[in-house]
Amino acid sequence: FKERSVWLFKLLNISYKDIMKIDISRKNKAEILVALYNASRPLGMGIYDYTPRPMTIEEARGYLKKDTYFHFIKGRILNVDLSGDELDTQKYDRDNGEGAAEKALSIVEDY
Repeated sequence: FKERSVWLFKLLNISYKDIMKIDISRKNKAEILVALYNASRPLGMGIYDYTPRPMTIEEARGYLKKDTYFHFIKGRILNVDLSGDELDTQKYDRDNGEGAAEKALSIVEDY
C-alpha cells in the first residue's frame, strides 16, 4: 500500500504518516480508550495477563487519571497516546489489523 501510494501522497501534498492519524479533538477520551481496548487483542506474552471482560467507562477514566499513553492493558496491545487532539493509529493498526483503530472508533460519537 505505502509504496504504491507514494505518487498520490506527493500529488496531494500529504505524507503517509498524515493518513495514519485520526482527529479525536471532539471525542471523549474515556470512550476512545474503551473502544480501542475492547477491539484490541492479546499479543505475545500479553496472553498471560489477558482478561476477556470488556473495559467499562469507569475503568477507562481511572486509567486516564494515571496516564495517557497505553502500550498494553490487561494483556491487550494498544500502543496509543491519547494526550493530544490527534491519534496516531500506525502502531495500533500494525498490531490489531489494518484499519482497526478507525473501525473501533466508528462507534465513538463527537460531543
